[in-house]
Amino acid sequence: MNNYRATRGERRESKRRKRRKMAISGVGVRNLQTIIRKRAEKIRKQEKEDRPSD
Repeated sequence: MNNYRATRGERRESKRRKRRKMAISGVGVRNLQTIIRKRAEKIRKQEKEDRPSD
């Protein structure tokens, strides 16, 4: 099954793909954090509007 030797280009391609996946996941994490932050701000604003007797 493993009788063909992976060429340098193929090996490099897999590394590149992994790096790209990592970068994409990193961007996704950043987007999630911004979404969570926006949601938290929205909730805080709603709470302030609900009870202005702070």
